[in-house]
Amino acid sequence: MPRACSDDRSTRRAFGPATPQDLAQFTLLERSVASDALRAMADTLETVEGPDGVELFDTPGAPLPDDAWQGLAAEACALVARLADGEPAVYGRYAHWWSTLPSAEVRVFPGGHQPLTAS
Repeated sequence: MPRACSDDRSTRRAFGPATPQDLAQFTLLERSVASDALRAMADTLETVEGPDGVELFDTPGAPLPDDAWQGLAAEACALVARLADGEPAVYGRYAHWWSTLPSAEVRVFPGGHQPLTAS
């Protein structure tokens, strides 16, 4: 198995879905090498549709580990504190963006804010 294949399994587990171009940029491989590596691992990866129908490769059923969620929770708390005095309407224009993403695991972090809804 090419080294790029074994390296990509670790990359997919750590960073989630990616295109062959993403993999090439991250690993500093040529795009053709990254594409070949993903094709060689096709039976061990799942594909999901990304923005604009782009094919993304990921590890099947790869949930985030608890320590990753803890880090995201800390980041969310810091963002809430930083943005708490901001005008919510400014951010409301981006609420529709979330509905365009493929379904995924969702967690709501404490912060005392109301979720944005598209208007």
